[in-house]
Amino acid sequence: SFVVGEVHGAAFLGSSCVRAFRLAIAEEESNNDEEEHSNISDCWEHCCGLVSLLGKGVGHSDIAIGNACSKGIVIAFSYDGQDAPILNQKLFDAMAIAFDAMAIALKKFSSIDHVDPTRASSLIQ
Repeated sequence: SFVVGEVHGAAFLGSSCVRAFRLAIAEEESNNDEEEHSNISDCWEHCCGLVSLLGKGVGHSDIAIGNACSKGIVIAFSYDGQDAPILNQKLFDAMAIAFDAMAIALKKFSSIDHVDPTRASSLIQ
């Protein structure tokens, strides 16, 4: 449906933005640029909001929306190499919200009638 397509696109775009920003900041921090501009703080706020919303979306009853959000979390925190940058502490609260929502979703969808392998494997990643 149209709404599911919008959510899927938004989850993919948002998570890709979070990933790109996280990796750019990690690269910038490795260059010891200690100065943080106000627009960087605004970006962190938006990233935190996106991560929280993706976590909450994992528990959605529509399988397509739940899967899009779980895949979004995988994208947002993926890394191409073996030694990923340490999670920036500005994302700690957002990740706590996302983990809490994911735990609730796992309990909700853990019975054999509601299990979704795609969502479960995304959460494991």
